[in-house]
Amino acid sequence: MKQGAAPPFNAGSPETAPPLVAQAVRKRMAPILEERRRLAEAAARRFGLGS
Repeated sequence: MKQGAAPPFNAGSPETAPPLVAQAVRKRMAPILEERRRLAEAAARRFGLGS
């Protein structure tokens, strides 16, 4: 028995996802990514890293 490796949809990456799906995910992730960036910058300052 062989299992098919290809999923029944073509949205495994932003490049292959339908544009509306990719846009929706980017919009939903934007606040999370901004918070991660803010936390990483704060940590870098505490450790004396970065510019």
